[in-house]
Amino acid sequence: MINTTSIVTISFIAAVIKLLLAIYVFNTNRKAKTNILFGLVFFFQFIWDLGKGLMWLSDIESTALIYGKISYVGYILSVFLFAHFCWVYLNRKNFFSKSKLGLTIWYTPMIVLIIGTIATDLVIASLNAPG
Repeated sequence: MINTTSIVTISFIAAVIKLLLAIYVFNTNRKAKTNILFGLVFFFQFIWDLGKGLMWLSDIESTALIYGKISYVGYILSVFLFAHFCWVYLNRKNFFSKSKLGLTIWYTPMIVLIIGTIATDLVIASLNAPG
């Protein structure tokens, strides 16, 4: 079985790798939409792993919950941005990617989920240890 130290270490290593990858790809061409979206996806993946690691590291449940919410926000953002990245990278047109209205409709649930995560207990209310 994996212990807490291993989970925290893996989370922080993953976070650093994702941040470095985001910076590298973004800096190869700062004006390319694919590079911007890729950099954002991996930046929010970095936030996800960093929040997860800090959550596991925290001894105070209320602080851990804050880091858990930060982690969830990073996850939510990366999921929605990943689809947008794929549409741009593969040059796919669909209802959501064809117009600003489509993208607004695509990102509206993301905003609702983020607000729900930060401002309410509807997405994550507490942290329970397994077992």
